[in-house]
Amino acid sequence: MLNLVAGDNRATVSPEHGGRIAALSFAGHEVLLDAATAASRTGQDPPAATRWGMFLMAPWAGRVRHGEFAFNGRQYHLPINKAPHAIHGTIFDRPADSAEVDVTQSEVTCTWRLRDPWPFEGVVTSHVALTADSLNLRLEVAAEEAMPVTLGWHPWWRTELDTGGRLDPARRLVIDGPLAARYQRDEESIPTGALVGPGPPPWDDCFLTPDRPLRLVWPGTLSLRLETDCPDVVVFNEIDFAHCVEPQSGPPDALNSGTHLQVLAAGQRATATSRWVREA
Repeated sequence: MLNLVAGDNRATVSPEHGGRIAALSFAGHEVLLDAATAASRTGQDPPAATRWGMFLMAPWAGRVRHGEFAFNGRQYHLPINKAPHAIHGTIFDRPADSAEVDVTQSEVTCTWRLRDPWPFEGVVTSHVALTADSLNLRLEVAAEEAMPVTLGWHPWWRTELDTGGRLDPARRLVIDGPLAARYQRDEESIPTGALVGPGPPPWDDCFLTPDRPLRLVWPGTLSLRLETDCPDVVVFNEIDFAHCVEPQSGPPDALNSGTHLQVLAAGQRATATSRWVREA
């Protein structure tokens, strides 16, 4: 575990758990669902690798229908890890090949060489920088041969913050923002390509990233503003103790639909950035 400090903000990055952010606090308020809390709330100890912290999604984000996609005239098959689909890439539970903290103890870089079950060669790099007012994230894939790529982050935000030793329902997390254009889902929870209205929550849906920033608001306690170059954001708020707001460079199943898919030639790079800015 690597601990980052900037002002009164703290972050813990875990290279051994896929480079995820295992803990994150702003002004003393822990905002991410940690492994121990996830275990107690889900009844799984240890919890599933996709159910805590803020993990990385690369070289694809979200679902791939039945784990199958075609590229450059060939059909490829990925392991099914959330039946009936492959989901969230190949590094979220894989220890980093290397990890380095900068001399100020506020930045960390992790790298992974892509390998089986991903059929293409390249390198994934994650850079995390903590400042006095923000968490700054950058994901990159450097391709050594032609490949398709989408990237993203999957945070589990606590819906209630511990304020002075007690949980206050009046300060429960609100996802505040102009969510409008939502990808319609089919019976297998895969986007059809059509865009529809947001519909009422709860959601487990992908939206076009709105022009105005999304905010996470714990009323009277803390507000975080999302700034990202990702064109899509997945929102999951179907459980009561944690919600997810996930910046992604492409929607689920982009390897098949081609929506916002980055197609790299050998020597090219795909990047995505996101920034969570503390407002209060």
